[in-house]
Amino acid sequence: MKHTKRFNFLHSMEIYGWEDVEDVVLASLVLKEPILLVGEHGSAKTYFAQALANAMGLSFYSYDASKGMFEDIIGFPNVKNNKVDYIGSPVTIWNKEVILVDEISRATPEMQNKWLEIIRSRTVMGLPIKSLRYIIAAMNPIGYMGVIGLDIALAERFAFTIKVPNIAVMNDRAKEKIIRNQTMSDRMGNKRGKAVKKNEKLIEFIDEKERIMHSLKGTAIDKKIVQFLKRFIPAAKNGRFSNFVNGRRESMMRKSVLAYLAVIGIEPSESYLEKLMEKLIPFIIPWYALDSGDISQPMKYLMNRIVYKWAVDEHSPYKNCESIDCLYKRFSSGRYEIFPFIVEKLKSILFEDADLKTEPIDKIAYGLKILIRLVKKIPNYANSVPVSPLDELKKIFLMVLLKSAKEWNKVWDRKEIQPIYEIFSYIFHFENDDDKKSFVNFIK
Repeated sequence: MKHTKRFNFLHSMEIYGWEDVEDVVLASLVLKEPILLVGEHGSAKTYFAQALANAMGLSFYSYDASKGMFEDIIGFPNVKNNKVDYIGSPVTIWNKEVILVDEISRATPEMQNKWLEIIRSRTVMGLPIKSLRYIIAAMNPIGYMGVIGLDIALAERFAFTIKVPNIAVMNDRAKEKIIRNQTMSDRMGNKRGKAVKKNEKLIEFIDEKERIMHSLKGTAIDKKIVQFLKRFIPAAKNGRFSNFVNGRRESMMRKSVLAYLAVIGIEPSESYLEKLMEKLIPFIIPWYALDSGDISQPMKYLMNRIVYKWAVDEHSPYKNCESIDCLYKRFSSGRYEIFPFIVEKLKSILFEDADLKTEPIDKIAYGLKILIRLVKKIPNYANSVPVSPLDELKKIFLMVLLKSAKEWNKVWDRKEIQPIYEIFSYIFHFENDDDKKSFVNFIK
């Protein structure tokens, strides 16, 4: 699902080629939970954090997690009147408003554990960092030399994990803007690019969307999100998504979706919500912090499991379908994951609820043609789930042959057998009369 509404806040910060993730970036700013950027070197992760701080009118500091001493971050302890305080410096974190924890995946496990408290609760040894508004961390993808990877407990603290676009996949316009651009971080001789200025419209936008986010709590759409996440848990508990099944993550996912809906200003239907979640899940779980593989194919399998569970649920509109017509009328074009359930229901109607020896052949033909029409609606089905629709059809037809071959033999030359022949021709690719005769002889 692609959201068509476009914002220009990132363009105003001279960040180009991020159009497809800008709505997610804005949702992360509305939620104000920690953000993780995963991108290749030179993909503007550091610049984004600095430009954001400028646009929001906030102070900024970048820490290199791979080589910083933690004493540099918190200062040296100073015991006074039986209380521990820390001696500050320009580097210490106590007065910072936006921080970038850079190269976090190159930090030692010991340093990651020390950053965990700051990222988790914005405290150090229990002392709050009162000024801290945004925490942004950045890392190269898994597989880079020197990348240790993130501890799962640390990765789980990020509400949004944003895979930063690479210039190679951007359109020509974005590529040209990046090539020609000179940002405040770039030097050309003795001159640097212009600094990003405070953006009052962005600040107002974030504040307004935060109010909307809070107003969505407890509403009908919030309940739909909760219901979806309840189906997510059993679907994800085994396999590659199992790391993301825990109470904290599911709670964070709900809040992230509410923030996103506040940004885009759409209250989705149930079917739209499923497509929206298919887009959002890669951003609201830390997949790319832990896995170097592409998420698109595992996502298709996950959504298949989630939606299939809905299909067999007591509240499914398919549950009480007793006829083939009912199935076809209620089949929603595009909801491909439902197909396995429809096949099973159709088998039940054709073979368990009917006596094929007494049912008119044209009724059986009609039922099978319905199945063909369903398959033709989903040409990309084979790429969505690990079952071929044609294989499913062949199984059904073989069942028909085994259960009613004698009856079919009697009526093969009758007019009503033509629909059946058309279906078999579609499945087995009959090309001429010889193919037809061979098949008839096989049945006889």
